[in-house]
Amino acid sequence: QNQAIVATINDLLKKCYRNQPNLRENLHQLILCGNSTMQHLFFKLNPTALGVFPYANIYENSILTSNALCGLSIPDFAAIEFLPLLGGFVGADTTAVLLTMPQDEKKYLMIDLGTNGEIAVGNHNQFYTASTACGPALEGACLECGMRASDGAIEKITLDDNVLTLEVIGNSPPIGLCGSGIIDAVAVLRAAGIIDASGYLLTPDEYAKKCPASPLVSQLCLTDDDDVVFFFSQEPTPVFISQNDIRQIQLAKSSIYSGCLTLLGECGLTLDDIDALILAGAFGNFIDIKNALAIGLLPPLAADKISSIGNGAGLGVQLCLLNHTETKRANRIKENTIQINLADSPDFMEAYIMNMNFN
Repeated sequence: QNQAIVATINDLLKKCYRNQPNLRENLHQLILCGNSTMQHLFFKLNPTALGVFPYANIYENSILTSNALCGLSIPDFAAIEFLPLLGGFVGADTTAVLLTMPQDEKKYLMIDLGTNGEIAVGNHNQFYTASTACGPALEGACLECGMRASDGAIEKITLDDNVLTLEVIGNSPPIGLCGSGIIDAVAVLRAAGIIDASGYLLTPDEYAKKCPASPLVSQLCLTDDDDVVFFFSQEPTPVFISQNDIRQIQLAKSSIYSGCLTLLGECGLTLDDIDALILAGAFGNFIDIKNALAIGLLPPLAADKISSIGNGAGLGVQLCLLNHTETKRANRIKENTIQINLADSPDFMEAYIMNMNFN
């Protein structure tokens, strides 16, 4: 596992060297960030404790060493620094994201959407953080037609006068749904009344009775196993969403939404106190904000308070490379951050159940 991480970083370095031929011999510093497991594996620390309560890291502070001990394809004298972890499931990638936040007195809610959804509330004076295990459904995994955001993935779906319009990455025939397309899929089917508030996917007969003039009924089908699916495309590969897919989305979206509300409660705040919601991560950069709000993935803030910064972790390590004082600030963030374990919170479990339905 350590070798796989080193090989991946070396592959990235090779791409850099092709673009910058003189970079290798002049590379003096490398800043790394990542989740707690990646930090442990990179430094050959046993991550077993991360899998059992209380989910503790072996070492959480920043680690500064030389490449002579790490084996990357950079000079042995080059310094390697891994930014500090914030907790068992809140890693240095979150630290890097928080480095990019404005240094003012406003109150921010930050959500990094992924298999683990990291959440932070506060400002540069103090952050509260938590991690919610929202699963891989929002990234396309565990869904029957889910896939990565690559050529052939439906990335955007719109509904106008009962006509669906699909946008596909690479302008190629659709072969699956990526994360942003999945959010749109649920939102448009909910808006059309094909999915009800409980997440139930209507059968063709039920929807035909409800909306007899809608052409969308022809895209609803019963499988041989009496499962209901809605087809977005039939050729060259059937692309559809099933009842089980919708349930997986409900679990994921409730985890994020409930995590935000619980964390706000832990630091004595409400949504009315939040000045801005910042989405980090590639997935958060591409989702339709209005659709994410419509299905209850994001807490109900005004759309003009919500912005996406894309790869916030990448931006954070760039700040550290450009200004050495930023690594000191990363350590201050570590010192001034309080981690909340949502698994211990009865409020989270209650909210998780209550927020399973769609708006």
